This record gives sequence, structure tokens and C-alpha cells, in this order.
Amino acid sequence: MEEEQVKENSKIYLKTPYLDAIQSIPGESAHDKYCWIAVEIKARIAMGANLEEIVKMEQFPRALYGLIKVEAAKILNRTGHTSQSNYEAIEEGLRSENSEIFSRSLQAKEFFNNITDFDYFSNNLLHHVSYNTRCKIIKKLAHRLAGRNPQLAEEFFDGILSSYGVDRAMPILVACSKLFIKDVISKQKLVLSIGMVNLLYKRYPDLIVWYLKLSNPALNDPLERRIHHVKISEYKSFLPKLIRRNLSAFVEIYEMHSKNSLGVHLSRKQANRFAWNAKKYYLDKPNIFYKLLIPENISEEDMKIMFPKMLPDKIEDFNTNRMLQYLRQYPKAFSVSLLLKSYENVYGMSLLDEEKMVTAELMKILPAEERVRQAKIKTRKHDEDSIGGNDKFMWTSFLPANEVLPKIRERIAKTSDMFERKKPSVTDVVLLQSK
Repeated sequence: MEEEQVKENSKIYLKTPYLDAIQSIPGESAHDKYCWIAVEIKARIAMGANLEEIVKMEQFPRALYGLIKVEAAKILNRTGHTSQSNYEAIEEGLRSENSEIFSRSLQAKEFFNNITDFDYFSNNLLHHVSYNTRCKIIKKLAHRLAGRNPQLAEEFFDGILSSYGVDRAMPILVACSKLFIKDVISKQKLVLSIGMVNLLYKRYPDLIVWYLKLSNPALNDPLERRIHHVKISEYKSFLPKLIRRNLSAFVEIYEMHSKNSLGVHLSRKQANRFAWNAKKYYLDKPNIFYKLLIPENISEEDMKIMFPKMLPDKIEDFNTNRMLQYLRQYPKAFSVSLLLKSYENVYGMSLLDEEKMVTAELMKILPAEERVRQAKIKTRKHDEDSIGGNDKFMWTSFLPANEVLPKIRERIAKTSDMFERKKPSVTDVVLLQSK
């Protein structure tokens, strides 16, 4: 093809007879030009013209022969004027190195809808195109086969698998039957992409549930190489979609991986749906499912059931501040009561009798009388252990002001240095902040 470089305003443009021919077609945009071509072709078809007669029309530049041939073949097929020469014209277009001709050929629905023989399709088309072109053709074929003829799709999958490998055959899998897909996944130990999982879930939701359950850690026996183990972490962005249509499956899969951090994040809408429909699950096993809930949506009645089950089995693993985090959105009286009752019911002893378990965070929400009692216990223990410093002052700050102020005056009186007397202690600061 002749080429000519034209220099204009320091820019170089590549001109070809093909581009010149495109420009000569009436219309401002590509859409307008193709509309004009279609009108001309349909007019000739109405007059009884065949494919060869149409491409020789004087209205069409000779340089556009390949493009006009594809457009004419598509319109002839679409209007019921099918013939072998029309399909051969589309095949020729799909083998073309001209990207525009290939792209227009790829849109020939009638051509792909009438493909029934893999050997012919492979020998006359797939063997004669580049890797990237072959991938695009197979994807288009998969799209046209989906929902139409699973048996034919299975024949094409096997053929493409044999000739070009499993990666090239994968797009066809979505058009196959459920039993065939399950068999292929098992035999080939296929790892489905997120895109493929989404596509198959729309057609065969129970198949995808089966596939995801292959991630069960109990099945991951390194000595049993025949087992196909799926890495659930690859699908954590997909799992929340199960909540709407397959809640029980979501619960089962999430629970089987509860010892690992899946990092599953629910949108507010998904979290609300889970809270509404999965109540029996999270009330029964809050340690597993609490992370999926919006804390503000958990009622006091539900928390009364859940909280005792969230305490560690071993008392040495109990952490007061950590457990208080679960109660931060509830009234202080409710939180204290539930914490103390749950602790006593689970461990058989009072939390308030365990001096180390009483933290500053707990002191802040204790009733005034109990808070003062615990503060005296803390300060007395520090005196007995000869422990001073800021820790002691912190506990002193929980005592009534009429008990703390005399101690502050006493400290000031014992301090001879003027500058030291001006420095506030932790107790002073706490008292000032509480006013």
C-alpha cells in the first residue's frame, strides 16, 4: 500500500489510500459514514444485488474493498440473504491485519451464531491469526454460545483445550453445562478468576458455592496431591455477594476460615442485610461474626446474649479494656452491669475482686461509690508495695476531692523549692480537668 508523509506545523501525518478513501465517504463522524454505507448497501440488496455486485459499486472507493465486503456480508446475513460467500467474507475479515476490518467482522452476530464445527472453525480461522486476535475471537464465540447450546460449547472447549491450552479455552467454559464445568474444574484443578466466578455465579450459583467450599482447610492435605484446594483469599471481594442469595453458604465458608483473617469487608447495605437475616448465626457465635456487624445496630438485648460468649475461655486471656471496646456505644450502667455479670458467670468470681483486672477505663464508668472503693484499694496497694509515681497519682485522682486536696496541700507544704511547688502533679491536672 502506498504511503506518503505530509509535514504540517512541525507534525508528521501518515497518509494512505485507505485513510483517504475513508475521508471521501460522506459524513462527519465514523457513525455517520457507516450509516451512509449501510444505506447504499441496503438499496442495492433491495434491487437484488449479491455480494460481489455490491462491493463493485462505484460509490465505494476501491481501497475500501475489504471493509465494504464485510459490511455487505453482515447486512446480507442479517436480512436473510445468507450464503457461503457471506460467511467466507466474514472469515476473511477476521483474518485481516487491518484492525478496523477485524473489529467490524467481530460484530457479525449471525456468523458466530452459525458456527457448528470446531475443526472447520479452527482450521480455517484460528490457525491463521495472531495470539491476540485468536483470544478476541474465542471470547466473542463464548459470548454468542452462552445460554444457547451447552453441548456445542463443550465440544469447542475440548477442542480449544487440546489445540491451544486451558488458558485459551477458559472463556468458553461459562457457556458449558454445570456438570461439565464441575468435572473440568476437578480434573484440570482450575483456578477461576474473579471475573469468571462472577459470570458463573449468575448462571450456576450452587456451582460457585461448591467451588468456594473447596477452600475448606480440612481438605488441604499436603500428602493428598489429588485434592484441588482453592485459596479463599483470592475471592474475599466476592464473598459478600453470597449474603443476598446464599446466606447459609456465606456463613459456612466464613466460619470454616474463622481462624484466619479473611479481611472480608461488607458495605453498609450488606452489613444491614446480614444483621437482619443472620441473627441466629451471630447470636450463636458472636466471636466469629461480630466483625461483620455495625456495632451501633446491635441492640442491648442482643448484646446480652452475645457478650458472655465473647469472653475468652481462659481467664488469663481476659483483657478488661479489650472487652469494654465491645460496649463503648452503650450506656455506662448497662456496660458495667453486663461486664461484671458476664465475668462472674463465665469464670465464677467477681471481676472487682481481681485488682489487676480493674483498669482506669473501667473505673471511669463504675458507680461513684464503687469507683472510690476501688481507688482506695489501688492507692493502698501502691503504698504497701512502695510504688509511687504517676501511676499512684492516677488512682488517687479517682478519690473524692475532699480526700485528695489535703494531700495536695501536704505535698506543697513539704516542697521548699518555689519552682517545684508551681509544677502541677498528675493528680492536680486530673482534678482541674474534672471541674
